[in-house]
Amino acid sequence: MRSKDSDPAVVVLDQKGRYVISLLSGHLGGANALATEVAQLTGGKAVITTATETEGVPSIDLLAKERNLYIANLGAVKRINMAVLEGKPVQVFDPEDRLGLKNIDMPGLIKDLVKEEVQYDIKIPGVWVTWRRKTPAGDKLLLIHPRCLVTGIGCNSGTTKREILELIKATFQENSLALESLKCISTIEEKRDEKGLIDAAHELGVPLIFADPSEIRSIDVPHPSSVVEKYMGVSSVCEATAILKSGKGRLLVPKTKGLNVTMAVALES
Repeated sequence: MRSKDSDPAVVVLDQKGRYVISLLSGHLGGANALATEVAQLTGGKAVITTATETEGVPSIDLLAKERNLYIANLGAVKRINMAVLEGKPVQVFDPEDRLGLKNIDMPGLIKDLVKEEVQYDIKIPGVWVTWRRKTPAGDKLLLIHPRCLVTGIGCNSGTTKREILELIKATFQENSLALESLKCISTIEEKRDEKGLIDAAHELGVPLIFADPSEIRSIDVPHPSSVVEKYMGVSSVCEATAILKSGKGRLLVPKTKGLNVTMAVALES
């Protein structure tokens, strides 16, 4: 046992499958869901003891997992879930509604939707959802990062993983973007075998996705390049693929240059 975000799901059952017990990592590891599924197969009873389930109220960490959001400070989950269990209001600052709570009511969850940052009270338990870099203030603020940023990369052949990672990390920091909100890295199809890109995506734990030149040409970019056009057959790689693979989202960071690599960041629409 190490941490809630890395512990595996552990489920135990008797030899006849009558009782299927969620033992470890019920929410983030999925043990509760696994116990329920196994019980259906054995005809037994799922035994789930996490407090939010036994009380029939929502769990914020499970809600974040279902929506593929990253919890930056797991220690605050307990304070938020405790507020829910006690029937107290929970502040929610989520201007883009990434948690999906704006227009729905969940039994047992008393939510206080905060529209402006200045209205948020750090003395009251609450959830703050943002793709911006932020340091949680106290243990009553649960910081959640949605995976909604697409980084487009263009690079010379043989560019190292180190150079690519250094530019990505420096650019995210300079623009106050949360690296935990990175959803994927995008590039042109011709770079499918580029080792530095493959290794950089692997180290960051995100997919490396590719765009066909015909798709790229359909995207208007603020900084087209005749040099890129000459060698790649398209006027842009980093900006165009970031916009394309974000669903034609908003370009947050325009073309940014390193020695052998360029990058741009778009917000998923």
